[in-house]
Formats: sequence, structure tokens, C-alpha cells
Amino acid sequence: MKEYKPNKIWGCVTTSKAIDALSSFPFFFANSDHILVISDEQPDGMVEMTEEYQKRFKDDDWMFVDSVLDKVRKEQIEKYHEEAEKLEQEHNEFLIRFRNELEAIRVGTGDSKNE
Repeated sequence: MKEYKPNKIWGCVTTSKAIDALSSFPFFFANSDHILVISDEQPDGMVEMTEEYQKRFKDDDWMFVDSVLDKVRKEQIEKYHEEAEKLEQEHNEFLIRFRNELEAIRVGTGDSKNE
């Protein structure tokens, strides 16, 4: 099963090397000052934008985050959809086995009031 890795906001100062690396990330924002990337993988040379960093975000940073949130969520759903279906199926199979065991115990003891 695929291990769930949450997306995080990563950032660094704007450099030509960092700009070149952006092509491998679908969700990014760059200006002359800094670069932001939303990804479940840490880009080389970038640090996580924790709450302390986020306190310094400007309007354009928040507008970027807001503009990609639905796309990021959709990507996550597609990425983990198969695993979620498998977990749901395993859960349902467990419930069926559990209920069957309970019924067998109830019938075996003759206690029909204990449902």
C-alpha cells in the first residue's frame, strides 16, 4: 500500500537553479524575491514553510495557495483513490467476518436475545 505523504508548502529565495527545478513541480509560484512549491516531496534547496514562515506571506503568496488548492486536492484524490478503495473493501470484509462470528457465537450459545 502506498504511504500517504501530505503536501506541504516549500520555499526558497529565487535563484536560477531553483527556477530550473520548477519544471518538475506542477504547483509553484515564483517572483523576484522567492519561490513557493506545493508538493509531497521536498524540492532540493527548499525548506518547509511552517507557520512562522507563513506569517510573512504576502497577498500574492496566499492568492497562489488559494488558486491551486482544488487542483492539489484533486491530484491527491487521484493518487490515493485506489488505496482508499482497497482499504474500504478490506474494512467491509472485516465487518462481514466480524458479524458472522458474532452470529455464530449467538447461535452457538442459544442466546437469541443478545443481538
